[in-house]
Amino acid sequence: MSLRYLYGGVNTQNGGYFDDLYVLSIPGFVWFKANYTPTAASRYTSSCSTTGNSQMIIYGGLTTANALGLPKGNFTPDPWAQGVAVVDLPSMTFKTSYESKASAYDSPQVVKDWYQNV
Repeated sequence: MSLRYLYGGVNTQNGGYFDDLYVLSIPGFVWFKANYTPTAASRYTSSCSTTGNSQMIIYGGLTTANALGLPKGNFTPDPWAQGVAVVDLPSMTFKTSYESKASAYDSPQVVKDWYQNV
């Protein structure tokens, strides 16, 4: 089984911006959405990299204010320090800091449950 993660995005049809985290399970080709309260960190064109066993670093990208072309004085401060977020992949939750000794990677429980019930 292979997993691919996706965060954020934009709907170019109506200008909606997203603060959502998903995982795509392959070969099942099923999307699973992380269960968390959005943090007002909607963005798109960001990048990510897996690191430290079971973590993903999300960095950069444009926030809603950037995308709307608002004057800099109207920007809401980025809730991510330095525009960087850390995600614990097994729990699909955002962390406040990077853990250099994070546990080995394991699939999220929602994905395991789906494969067990197929």
